[in-house]
Amino acid sequence: MSAGAFDFLEKPCDPKHFTEVVEKALKTRALVLENRRLKAQLDQAQHEKIGFLGVSSAAKRLREAIRRASRVATPVLICGEPGTGRGHVARLIEDLRGSGTIFKRFDCISPMDWGAAQQSLGLETILFCDVERLDVADQARLARFLTEHPNAPVYATGGSALEAEFQARRFNDTLFYALGVVRINVPPLAERTEDIPILFDKFLREEIDAGAYVTSMEGQAATRGLASLEWSGNLRALRNYAKRVAWGLNEQQVDASLKAQLERVERGILQDTLKRHNGNATEAALALGLPRKTLYDRMARLGIRPENFR
Repeated sequence: MSAGAFDFLEKPCDPKHFTEVVEKALKTRALVLENRRLKAQLDQAQHEKIGFLGVSSAAKRLREAIRRASRVATPVLICGEPGTGRGHVARLIEDLRGSGTIFKRFDCISPMDWGAAQQSLGLETILFCDVERLDVADQARLARFLTEHPNAPVYATGGSALEAEFQARRFNDTLFYALGVVRINVPPLAERTEDIPILFDKFLREEIDAGAYVTSMEGQAATRGLASLEWSGNLRALRNYAKRVAWGLNEQQVDASLKAQLERVERGILQDTLKRHNGNATEAALALGLPRKTLYDRMARLGIRPENFR
C-alpha cells in the first residue's frame, strides 16, 4: 500500500470481493483523472484571464505575483531586463484591478514633460518606463506626489541599473521605497526556456491571422531552431523572429545570429571587466574607456548586474 497500491487481496480471493475492489479502484481512478482535467481547465482559464502565457515555474510565479498585486491599491515597481514584458505586466495588473482609467506611458529616457505628467497623476493610470533615468528634480517631484498620494495608480519599470543607482545613493530613496511597496521581478526568457515554443507559436499565429502564410514544415523547422538561438532581447526578440519566419524573411536570421554572436562577445568583455573590479561599475567604465551611463545602458541591454560580481 505504501508503494502506491490501491488495495490488496488475500488468497483465496472471493470473486465478489474482487469485483467490488476493482470497481472501487476504477471509480477512484476516474475521479483522479477528472480532477486533473478540471485543474488543467482552471489553469488555462487563469492563463487567459491574466494574459501571461507559460508553463514554467517562473511564469507561474509571475502570474501569482500579478494576481496578488491586483488586490492592493498601491504603486507597483516592475523590474526586469528590457523586452521581458514589464509594461504588459503593468497593464495586466491594472486590468485585473478594473479601474477603467486611461493608461498613459511616460518614457523617462526622454526629458520629462512634468507639466503633462502632473496633470495626469491622480486622474489617469501612469506608467513611468525606466524610472532610474529620471533626473534628480523629477525624482523629488514624483516622490513628493507619492508621499501625499500613497494609493495613486502609478506603475514604474526599472532594470538592473535602478538597484545600482539606489545603492550608489544617486536615486531618491523616498521614491525608491514609495514605488517598491509592491515589487515584481519579470524573469528573462533564459529563466523560462520551457515557455519559448509556446510563446513562439502564439506570435506566429498572430502573424498568420494578419495574413502571413507558413507551411507546417517551415513552422516545425523554425521551432526546432529556437533552442540554438540566444534571446538577449527576450520577448521582443522572439516576436521579431516569429515575424521574420511568418513573412518569409529567413535571410535576416543570419543577421540575427551575427548579432547574437557580437552580443555574446560584448557580454564576455563586460563580465570579465566587472570581475576584475569586483563589480565596481565606475572603475569598470574607466577601464573600458566608456562613460558610466553608456556602461549602464549596455549592462541593462545585456542583462548584466554589477552586484553579481561583488
